[in-house]
Amino acid sequence: MAVGNIGNAGTMAELGKMVVEKAQAIAPVDKTGRGSHGDPPGALRDSIKVETVSKGSVTIVAGGIEHPAAVAVEFGAGRHDITPRQRRRLAFFWDKPTEGGAPGWYSFRKVDHPPTPAQPFLGPALDSINMLSVIRALVTEAWNSAA
Repeated sequence: MAVGNIGNAGTMAELGKMVVEKAQAIAPVDKTGRGSHGDPPGALRDSIKVETVSKGSVTIVAGGIEHPAAVAVEFGAGRHDITPRQRRRLAFFWDKPTEGGAPGWYSFRKVDHPPTPAQPFLGPALDSINMLSVIRALVTEAWNSAA
């Protein structure tokens, strides 16, 4: 008796959905209501999705155009310069500027960004899924449906 293919597209889609839901629950969301990097609050969380599903694989993406800093959030980033790409200067609104400045808009030719600690969301989502239990359940389901 053949058990069937537990890596079919439907199964992979379900597995991808589980990972996406866990990653979205873990992903950091700006609590100030302003968002970050010019994005609204929750932009990183909302960018996590299943991109492609096929027999035996599922591709989950985070970031991209919606939130290009996703890699830096997941793994952290060292000190780096930020320079404008389309304009001559960068503009930021600071509530609490350093050196005694008043809150308001500030512009710079370059910003020395301090290191950013990792805030992983995809890795912990994958780690939280007990793959052995999932595979066992999928094999059992396939076995029972083949009977």
